[in-house]
Amino acid sequence: MRKSKSNNTNIKANSSLIKNAVGITLSSVISIIILVLLTALVSLFLLKSETVSESYIMYFYFCSAVSSFIGGFISSKRTTFKGIFSGLIASVAYNFLLTIILLFVSVGQIRANTGILYLLSTVFFVLGGIVAANTKRRK
Repeated sequence: MRKSKSNNTNIKANSSLIKNAVGITLSSVISIIILVLLTALVSLFLLKSETVSESYIMYFYFCSAVSSFIGGFISSKRTTFKGIFSGLIASVAYNFLLTIILLFVSVGQIRANTGILYLLSTVFFVLGGIVAANTKRRK
């Protein structure tokens, strides 16, 4: 008895969808973990320094840009999407997780700086995705 091709194609499509979803989720979670670690490290340096820093938000933006770039890179390597699309999709997941964390930390208040943070993270996720897509092996 012959196997049908439609069943085999359906299985491949499902495994590709699962692979992409896992890659996006993994890259967003890793990016959040890197953001927390970098922010803690920068906070420790600022705490130990003798000067008072009033531009702490710029340090947070820098940490967010670095973690977003790394997350976009991981996202593009782990998925089958193009670099721009994997970066955009992963940035949506990252910004969603970041919003939940910010709402818990700030007791339900989001400031105007959050929009800048979302834009910055989206741009760097896309840049990381583009760089990773350009380093992928071509078949």
